[in-house]
Amino acid sequence: GGLPGARHLGYYRERARGGAAMIVVEPVPVRASAVLTRGNNLAGSDAVMPGFRAVTEAVHAEGALVLDQLYLVGQHGDADNSFMPNLSPSGLPSFHDSDGSHRMSKGDIAAMIDAYVAAVLRAKAAGFDGVRLFAACNALIDQFWTPFNNRRSDRWGGSLENRVWFGAAIMDGIRKAAAVALALGSAFDGGPPRLPTASSVAATATPMTQHTRRRAHRVCRSKARPRSRRSRWASGMGHRPDLNGRQAVR
Repeated sequence: GGLPGARHLGYYRERARGGAAMIVVEPVPVRASAVLTRGNNLAGSDAVMPGFRAVTEAVHAEGALVLDQLYLVGQHGDADNSFMPNLSPSGLPSFHDSDGSHRMSKGDIAAMIDAYVAAVLRAKAAGFDGVRLFAACNALIDQFWTPFNNRRSDRWGGSLENRVWFGAAIMDGIRKAAAVALALGSAFDGGPPRLPTASSVAATATPMTQHTRRRAHRVCRSKARPRSRRSRWASGMGHRPDLNGRQAVR
């Protein structure tokens, strides 16, 4: 139903009881467009607050801190689960499938920032000690940061200063809206994605000799008709323990 339940509470309480000093809960979608599975928490709804309040109280009772984690996935959304259009900085398709996305208007960007701020206020009311903004794995914030994803020419794209403005505006809005101090952090990758270029592909390519053609043919044929484990043992491709527990290798 998209609400934190008893098993959810028990999972985090046991981690706190086991000695964890701080727990970051699973990513929570900020808007419905970020829903990726049927098990996601409800997005943009106050209905999650009682369940999360029970989680935070249980974790605090064991002496640990607990942080909420918020995300939007931009062009990598799954409309089959979210029933919402995918919105991204430049309207590019996902890396994972051929689904497209819509280029965000200035109004869309403002709405996303407001949604983050509202989600943080919701987390604060539920008793979380802080919030982590998920920007790893090419999530929406990272899409604005990365030139490959962000091809805009307005104030939200182009120079590095413009590209980081989306994330900075979210953090600035959070700090202004939260009346009390909250721990505020971000999860992000160590560097931009390294995409292959035509020159790099050409530099690493090798001519296909008669030997490599035969080998490629065997690999394709074996993938098309996978053999059983027993046949792999018989052909010497695998290891089989004998009756005494030793490895029998052809």
